[in-house]
Amino acid sequence: ADVLKIIEAAKAEGMTSEQEEGIRQIAADAQVRLVVELSNLLKLSATDFDITEDQFNALKAIQTFQDTEAYISTAVYDFSTVTEVTGTGVTGEVEETTASI
Repeated sequence: ADVLKIIEAAKAEGMTSEQEEGIRQIAADAQVRLVVELSNLLKLSATDFDITEDQFNALKAIQTFQDTEAYISTAVYDFSTVTEVTGTGVTGEVEETTASI
């Protein structure tokens, strides 16, 4: 799905200031997390980003997605097992696929 189109449609339908702030925070968190993860993966330094070491360390220290992580840690999940008949084998036996979701 095109996330930007979804956001634009939601804005057109009317969005609360709380929703707009939430989107802004998610976007900022995503950018910070991306820079930090890329710097770790590609072994990039403050110099590669043309910032000071203090700025780089401050960026890496930013806590991202705190609201999301707080929600996930307290969420209640309802997992169930689903069995689906996927067909019959060459001997006529029923084949089943079981997935826990």
